[in-house]
Amino acid sequence: MIVFIKRTNIDNLLCDPFLSMSRPGKNNRMAHNRANARDDNESVIQLWRFLLPRLRRNVSTHKHQQPDRTEITLDDRSFIIKSDFSDLASGAGAYAVYALANALACYGGEPKSCWATRFLPPDMNPDQQPNASLDAIGHACKMLNLTWQGEQVRTLDGLTQPLLASYMLAAATPDNRCVPQNIKPDDRLILTTNLATAATALIAHIHEAELAKAFDLRFAQRCRRLFNENDLNLVPAAKIAGKIQGIHAMQDLFEISLANALHMMMDASALDVEIDLAQIDLLPEAKVVCEHFGLAPLGLIAPGALVIAGEREACDALLNRYRLAKVPAKIIGQVLKTGEGRWLVEGAERTRLPHYHTDELMKLPVLLEDKPGVAPQQPQIPA
Repeated sequence: MIVFIKRTNIDNLLCDPFLSMSRPGKNNRMAHNRANARDDNESVIQLWRFLLPRLRRNVSTHKHQQPDRTEITLDDRSFIIKSDFSDLASGAGAYAVYALANALACYGGEPKSCWATRFLPPDMNPDQQPNASLDAIGHACKMLNLTWQGEQVRTLDGLTQPLLASYMLAAATPDNRCVPQNIKPDDRLILTTNLATAATALIAHIHEAELAKAFDLRFAQRCRRLFNENDLNLVPAAKIAGKIQGIHAMQDLFEISLANALHMMMDASALDVEIDLAQIDLLPEAKVVCEHFGLAPLGLIAPGALVIAGEREACDALLNRYRLAKVPAKIIGQVLKTGEGRWLVEGAERTRLPHYHTDELMKLPVLLEDKPGVAPQQPQIPA
């Protein structure tokens, strides 16, 4: 949906009385030091609480095909607003900030401001239902150099459990949209970072005891440490790509697997694709964990990874800039003309690109439910 509004000052939007927000404060400088991230153990638990209901709900890629953002034109400037809803009780609202920022950056926007609304059942006292996500949301905004506008509280008839609605505003250039419809035949496809790294850490947190028994405790703990909250921030990588002429589309893998993301992008552009499996990097730990549980890395969500489509010269230029910025990335395939099929190539073998109706993580027994105060079982270290 696109909405055109004439206003003279963006502050009118950010400080609309309907939103009950304060005026934008001074932005915090972005911190890149991994030590500034929240405790990794708590972070991965919160990430799982954020993702689990989404993985249960997303039974196919079709959910991702509908635009879920609103574009606003104010005088000669353009802005994009995107929203996300999460379970208030999970305390995982900070990951909505990363998900929103990444999605807006992939669309060609520059995330600027974030605010939230707590929706409560009419019989619930707001003072007795504090927002456990507030501090974490503020921290995530600081890490992303966003202005945190605060929250409002509202009751909603018919609601049976509290919900947290997060909203984000991004500045945009009208002629700089990165959308799958822009993809063209012979475009190259780039994948950043190693595949299935975050999923491996999630699995290790939930099934550490099994991994410790099957291998050893050190291996299980090493897998757990693969995740860091700062790795979720794709805004800098997307911003670099968005400045290069000939980059056509970007898709983050926060809530979708690589295989399904490729299908989604090709469906939107009505094209086909060929992927070279040898070019997809997988950490040794991720390979071992996936083989142990019988999971296909292509069917796992990959928070922290980004798929980029663009012209050959543009992708070569982007890889050069990524090397300077120390962003790991490789060309993994190319776009084919309509009707040529969607393929995985491994040596001389060519197979169809699979489509996963549920994420591979959902094959595993869930020990950590999306409930507050529940921690993964920890194996005892032998004396």
